[in-house]
Amino acid sequence: MVERLGAAYLLHVLLVVLGAIGFFRYWGKTHFWLPRYVRVLAAIGLAVGLACVTFMPPSAPIGKGRWAGLKKSLLVVSLPAVVCIFFVAHGGQRVAYERTHPSLLCQFCRGAEVVSGGRCANCGQTQASSRSPRR
Repeated sequence: MVERLGAAYLLHVLLVVLGAIGFFRYWGKTHFWLPRYVRVLAAIGLAVGLACVTFMPPSAPIGKGRWAGLKKSLLVVSLPAVVCIFFVAHGGQRVAYERTHPSLLCQFCRGAEVVSGGRCANCGQTQASSRSPRR
C-alpha cells in the first residue's frame, strides 16, 4: 500500500512539473505578460520585503558577513518572485491572458483566426465587426 501511495505521489509530482514547464513556456510566448492585479500583489510583496530589511536589527545573521548586501537584496526580491511564480505555475496567467486577449475564429467556417471586419483566409467571407470571442 505504501509503495502505491509513493508511486502515485511521484506521478503527481511529475504531472505538476510538466504542467508548470508548459505554463512557463506559455508565459515566455506571451512576452512575460501578467495582469495588473498580480503586479500590484508583487509590489505589495516588494514593500513587505523592504520593510523586513528596514526593520531588521543590526545583529541579525543576515546582516553579517561578506555577502550581507546580496542576501538582503535576495530577501527583498524573493516575495515578488514567489507571487509571480505561483501565479504562472498554477495556470492563472494563461487563463487571464486568454480572457483579456481573445482570439476570434471565422464565424462561417471556424477554420481560421480573423481580425474583426477582415476577410477569412480559409473561406473568403467578410467578418462582421462585432463578434464574441472563441470559446
